[in-house]
Amino acid sequence: MRTLWTKVHRRWAAAQVVCSPGLVWLFLRAVGFSATVPLLMRMRLPALDRLLERRIALASAGGGDKNKPEEIVSCVESALTLGWPLIRRGCLTRGLTLYYFLRRAGLDVVLCFGTRWLDKQKDQLTGHCWLERGGKPYLESEGCERYADPIYRLPATESVLADRG
Repeated sequence: MRTLWTKVHRRWAAAQVVCSPGLVWLFLRAVGFSATVPLLMRMRLPALDRLLERRIALASAGGGDKNKPEEIVSCVESALTLGWPLIRRGCLTRGLTLYYFLRRAGLDVVLCFGTRWLDKQKDQLTGHCWLERGGKPYLESEGCERYADPIYRLPATESVLADRG
């Protein structure tokens, strides 16, 4: 029973975040964008980068998002909580959605993709993506230092793969 109550309480708290018309619109856009992440991630990363940066540049030319970073983070977190099962859970959906909306609001964040070995003998890798701001993990509770140097970064000007030729 406690588990059910915890889920209900978490969803209720997430719904309380969306309390003004501006946040409702941001919340709906976050739900829509995060639902498309599996489709977006079928693209090659350089093509995804060009697409997102073009959209971000268009938004910036029109004044960008007027929401504060704290409002964006809480709306995206609420969208991820309330959008399940339509929205996949995980670092990829969270990271890409936060990256998109925070960049639109003018924050200089970088989305990093990294891997680490679970078991070298069995060739088992695991991956993670996270945001960085000023070269440090941003909005992360999990230790990103466990992952080797990022293998790719968005925007591509920050890309490690571009340096490898």
